[in-house]
Amino acid sequence: VLLGETVSESLRMRRSDGTTFPVTTSTAPIRVGDRIAGVVTTAKDMSSFVEATASLEASEERFRSIFDYSPEPMLAMALDGTIVRANAAAAREYGGTIDDLLGHRAGEFLTSTQIEDANRAFKSAGRGTAVTLEALALRAHGPPVSVLVTFIPIVFRGTITGVHLVARDLT
Repeated sequence: VLLGETVSESLRMRRSDGTTFPVTTSTAPIRVGDRIAGVVTTAKDMSSFVEATASLEASEERFRSIFDYSPEPMLAMALDGTIVRANAAAAREYGGTIDDLLGHRAGEFLTSTQIEDANRAFKSAGRGTAVTLEALALRAHGPPVSVLVTFIPIVFRGTITGVHLVARDLT
């Protein structure tokens, strides 16, 4: 500040009751002509922002845990049907790796007789209605397996942004 620059920092301040809270501060020089005559500092209480961020992170972590650790195969697909996320159970059921699933369309892992029904279910979920159907899922190695597949809309801020697929082995 004494060199004429504005300085911003995040720190904790103490209330009169002794508790601390997060703030962001900005300190700028006060100039009179070409000399610095003083400084001005503003501080913004960031408590609400910090709490909201922590709540969002906790919510994201809970979802990630449900998705990643579910014993049921789960996929997240873009609205064009491309798999953008898969859990370990989906890779295990397919007989490959998560990377083997990403970038493909979920229909590629169903028998050809199931594609039309699966496409209808996917489109319905893309319009906001969850749909469940039975299908034969292909594996990397071995015979197809009978599964119960549920297509669930992914909604973000009121807009459908993709579709989740949850499968249950019926054998």
